[in-house]
Formats: sequence, structure tokens, C-alpha cells
Amino acid sequence: MSTLPLVSKDDRTFALAQVWERENRVSSEEKVIKVFLGGLPETPDGLVGEWAKVDGQTRLHNNFFCAVFKPFSKVTTDCFDQVQAYYTLTQIQRYLQSLGIDVKGAIGSAHDGKDHPIVAHVNAVEDMNAWFSFQSDDLTFGTSKDKWHLASDGDIVGHEAHHLILHHRNKNLGKWYAGEGRSIHEGFSDAGPAFFMDDPEMSEDFPPARGMPENKNVGLRTVDNSLNLDEVGHEEHSRGRVYGGFFWGLKKRLQSAIEAGMRSEVCGELNDFDIAVASCKAADVIAFIMHEHAIYYLSKSPDSVEFINAVYRSAYAFLKKFPEDAKYCASILDDIIIEGKARRMLRTEETPKEPANMASFAPIDLSQYLHDLEVRNGPSDFVLDQEVLSITGGRKSYQQYFTLPDGRSVKVLGAGISAITDENGAIVEISDMDVVPFLSRDFNRNTSVTPQKAVQRAADVARQNYLQADSARRKFDKLVTFDKKSSEEFKAVQMEYRIALEASESAKSLNLEDANLVLIPGSDDLHYEFEMGLSLYYVNARTGETMVKPDALWD
Repeated sequence: MSTLPLVSKDDRTFALAQVWERENRVSSEEKVIKVFLGGLPETPDGLVGEWAKVDGQTRLHNNFFCAVFKPFSKVTTDCFDQVQAYYTLTQIQRYLQSLGIDVKGAIGSAHDGKDHPIVAHVNAVEDMNAWFSFQSDDLTFGTSKDKWHLASDGDIVGHEAHHLILHHRNKNLGKWYAGEGRSIHEGFSDAGPAFFMDDPEMSEDFPPARGMPENKNVGLRTVDNSLNLDEVGHEEHSRGRVYGGFFWGLKKRLQSAIEAGMRSEVCGELNDFDIAVASCKAADVIAFIMHEHAIYYLSKSPDSVEFINAVYRSAYAFLKKFPEDAKYCASILDDIIIEGKARRMLRTEETPKEPANMASFAPIDLSQYLHDLEVRNGPSDFVLDQEVLSITGGRKSYQQYFTLPDGRSVKVLGAGISAITDENGAIVEISDMDVVPFLSRDFNRNTSVTPQKAVQRAADVARQNYLQADSARRKFDKLVTFDKKSSEEFKAVQMEYRIALEASESAKSLNLEDANLVLIPGSDDLHYEFEMGLSLYYVNARTGETMVKPDALWD
């Protein structure tokens, strides 16, 4: 297992607990191990630590050694669920920090530069769902109507945690208009826990929760697949299987290379321990490249080719940064191209370019660059909306805005510039492929719908959507057992209900300051954008028509 020691020299308390031997109940065969929970203060009061802040239905204070199951049941206790979630969140972040991935810095940069533990709400809803919310920047886990607690599954917790981590390294990828971004998010968040545990199955607990037989070799999804983009639909979890499979495919290729090198050194066959070492080493390397690839996008709405380019840049940077690993990783750049073609992500012979921050490029003068950009495209404002520094370099993302004749600012969704920096934050490569030329972008500047009317319209639609979602949810209230079909329907209905409920609650406090003018890709009309909990509402500034888009990522 690719993980850090259970106790760190920096830990100031030794809080004894028990957690699953592996990721979850099924993969652990219900076996638990005793551990000391790291990251807690000397006198803990609840699971509030350096890396994670977890709450649930019960207040734990300083007693974390919990009963695993409820009496005469295979449903885990709320106490155990909280501890399992805390342990998973802490160990994953420590693992990534040990690889050189500055998780703490990336998350902290969105919170005024202060350390900010991942916040998780355990057993907070009855849904058979878990999600990461962009707006509240936290994780929520359901109970499946108290039949299976999702927070008890380390794969589910790890999946949602990786959504949050990726968001803080590149927040563009989760947007509803981000091209392949949300599918990449899903693949990344399946592969992350797989590398951490060196186990390709994602949530072995999920199938029995859907009425299927228990099998510790079968999960909800697996990254050990050979799927390509032509074989899947447009749904993000379905496409995510291809991106997750891509990363696991790289891991398998690298593991083979490492094993070959080890065999040549010992002049013989490898034993099980040697193979396990090679597997973990390969998982660590590809996990590093996968996490670092987030900073190497030059588009806010990447397609599969830009995805491969970002991974290629990340791998190139890894080889430059860690030349001692080049002995076993020499073929990794070629492997990325081979795997990308096999997954139908690359359809030409074009070879990705090396990242500018790994070569002798002079820093770019941003002010001069923006001046030249304005001369070509007309006036726009570009506002820095995310900056991330890492061990191989960094990235800066600038959001584009138009200014109307009356002085009002319009956010152009999906538009702006993306820049790669060196380790000191100096821009060495910049892309304007997402810039929308003000001089040629024809759009209707009519805003006959006032902000007051837009607020009222958003609130009215939110209430209507809630009533419809609540009616659909009630049909499942008396459902006692689940099969695969009914569980999928239940998940979908609960998700729609949760989105509608959050929106209806947000609608109660909407005010004029919440009505932000935006220009949506593919639309000629301006819209008012409203943050509504787990969704975004867009009210057409000319017609009043309203549409809803997701602003969260689900399991």
C-alpha cells in the first residue's frame, strides 16, 4: 500500500482508533486495524485536525475508538464513519505531500493563504450520494436511507477528496462549460484513490448496496480497463472511466519497465515483494505526474488532445526535476503517446511540446502581452482568478471581462488566458486560445430584465424546481430494497432533489448583489448568474428564460 507511516513525528497526540484494514468493508472482509489518528491537537475535541475537519450525527469529543457496526447489522456506526473519513482524508494528503504535491498550499491559497483542512460532513443526508461542492468548498456523504453509509468507504471519501484537490490546482476543469474537464475530473478522482491504495477497483461496497453480490474484486468502477473515448457516451462518469483508465494504463506500462530493470539487476526472476515494490513505485510516479498535470493546461476548456499535452508536459517536468528516476522512466513520454492513441484521445501524429518552464525561456512581460492583445482583439479586462505554485512550476489563470457602455462588467464564461510559470511564479508560457475578441464577438447588449426581476425570476424557478423534485423523491420514500436499476434511479432522484433543495434555500436570501452579468458560450444574450448552492442559475437578461447548470461533482 502506498501510504505514509500511521504516526508522524509532528503529531502531538496519540488518539487510538480502528479503521478498515483496506479501503472499505468488502475489500477488508470486515477486518479492522488499530491506528493512531494523526494531525489532531494535544487535547482534541472532535475530529478537527491539521488535514481534515469532520463532523457527523454525533459529537465525538476525544473518544475515537468506535464500534464498527450497529447491533445485529452490517451498517456502520456514525462514530466509525467519521473516524474512517478523517483517517482517509489525512492519510491521502500526507501521501501526496510525501510525493512533493503541495496539497496544503493549494487549498490554503483559496483561503487567504492560511492552512485549511478539508471539511467533510458525514451522514449529513439520506441520499445514496456523495459530493464536492464548489461554492461551499466541502464534502458531503449520505447514508442510503441508513442502509449503507458512504463515508465508511475509503474509496468514496478519497474520490470526493480528489475532486476538491484537483479543483484547488485547476478550478477551470470542473466548470460545466469546460469541454472534457468534468470527465477528466472523474477519471482523476477514480485514479487518485487507486494509486493511494495501489488497487484499481473503485468502491467494492457499492455493488452490494445496489443489490448485487459482494465481491472484493468488483467495484462500482475500475481504472483497470482498456476503454477508449469512442466506446463511451457523453456522461462525465462514463467518459471519466477512459481518463482514469489512461492513468492506470501508464502505471502498468511503467511497472513493467521497473520490473524489467529490477530483473536485470538481480539477474533473475522477482519475488512477490519485489513486484509489490515495483507496483508501488509506479503508482507513486504516475500519481505525481497526474497531480502535476493540472498546472500544465493552456486552455480553460480542454479537449482530449490538450489533456494529453498537459500530461506530457507534466511527465517531461518530472524527468527534468528527478533525473535519478529517469533510469526506469525513460519510455514514459512515448508511453503517454501510445496510451493516448489507444484511448482515442490523439488522432494525429503531432507530438506534444515540452513545457516552457523546463527550458531556457525568458519571462514574459504580462503588461506588454495584454497591451498587444488589446490592440488585436479590442478592450478587455483580465483578472487573476487562480495562482498555483508547485515543485515543477506553476500556473496562473486570468478571467476575461467585457465592459458595457454604461460601465457594467460582464464575465465571459470560459474565456481568458492561461499561463505556465517557473518555480518562482514568473510567466514563461502563455496562451490566448480562450480569449474572446471584443471587436468580433457579436452579442445582444439588451438587458430589459432588471437585476430585481432576475432575482425574483431565479427565486420563482428555484421554488418550482423544488416542488417538482420533492414530488419525484416521495415516490421512493417507501422503497425498501434496491436492485441496480432502482438504486440508479434513486441516486438520480435524490441528486435532483438535493440540488433543488439547496437552490430553494439559497433563493430565500438572494439580493441584487448576487446578480452578476455573464456571457455564456454559444449564446448571443447576456445572462444574470446566481450561485444557488449546488447549482448555478442563469436568467436571460433579455427574455427572462432561466436555465440551471451543475456547480458540484458527485460520486
